[in-house]
Amino acid sequence: LLAGYGYTGTEYFYSNHLEETGQPISSVGKDPMLYGKDVRPSKRQLYFNCSCCAPNIQRLIGSLQQYLFTRSDDGVQTQFYGNANLNVKLKSGQVVNLTEETNYPNDGEILFKINDDAKFNLSLRIPSWSNSAKTKITVNGKPVTQIKSGEYFSINRSWKKGDKVLLSLDVSTRIIEGRNNVASEKDKVAIMRGPLVYCLESVDNPESNIFSLRFNSNSVAKESPLNTFNNSVALKLNGWNSKTNKESPLVAIPYQFWANRGISTMAIWIPKK
Repeated sequence: LLAGYGYTGTEYFYSNHLEETGQPISSVGKDPMLYGKDVRPSKRQLYFNCSCCAPNIQRLIGSLQQYLFTRSDDGVQTQFYGNANLNVKLKSGQVVNLTEETNYPNDGEILFKINDDAKFNLSLRIPSWSNSAKTKITVNGKPVTQIKSGEYFSINRSWKKGDKVLLSLDVSTRIIEGRNNVASEKDKVAIMRGPLVYCLESVDNPESNIFSLRFNSNSVAKESPLNTFNNSVALKLNGWNSKTNKESPLVAIPYQFWANRGISTMAIWIPKK
C-alpha cells in the first residue's frame, strides 16, 4: 500500500513491481520473462481528475483507526501499532482509556500509558517475525516472561492511572530465502527489518548496476539514518559485484520509499554470491 503513494502524497503507482529494470515498454513480448508485466520507467503518475482505484488508499488511511485495536467483553487487543488514543467502554462497564506512543517501525519500542483506573485485559500482539528471546515487555518497569512470537501476550489486572506498559519488539534485520520453485526468487534473498521489506535502488548504489550486485551470506547489516524519509532506517551490507569480481557495498531502503528521487532501477530479490 505505502509503495503506491509518492512521499509527497501527490503522485502514485497504479501497480507496484518487486523489480524495475528500466527496460522500455517495447521490450514486452520479446522477452518471455516480461510478458504481461507493466514495464515502464520508474516515474509515478500525477493524480488526474477522474481516478478510480487510487482513492481507495485515502479511504484506508481515513479508516486506519478501525484496525489498531479490537475489543472483547473483558478487554482490548492490539493489532497494529502506531501513535493512538483509545477510549472505549467494555461490556463489563469498565472504560479502557489509554495512550499509545511509538516511533514504530523505525524502532520496536511501543509505550502504553493508562489514563484512568479500570480492570481489563490488555492483549499485545507479538508478530511472528519478532524473535521471542529478544522481545521484551515491562509493566511499570518490571519485566514479564514467557513471551511467544506469533501469539498474544495478555495482562489482566486492575490498572491504575499512570501505569505504563512497554513493548519492545525485535526489529533487527533478517534475510528471507527465495523459493526454488519460483523462477524469479530461485537462489535469491530478500531483506526485511521488522515488518518492512527492503529494496536496492540505483540512487543509493550509484557505483554499480544493481542487477550485477550479489548478496554475501556472511554480510552483517549496519543501520544508518535515512533522513530523506522522516528518519527511517537504511541498511548497509557487504556485497559482491559480478561484473568486476570485487566486493561492493549494498545499500537497501524500505521498499515503500523507492521512486521518490527521480527515475531509477530497483530490485527486492537479490542473487546470492
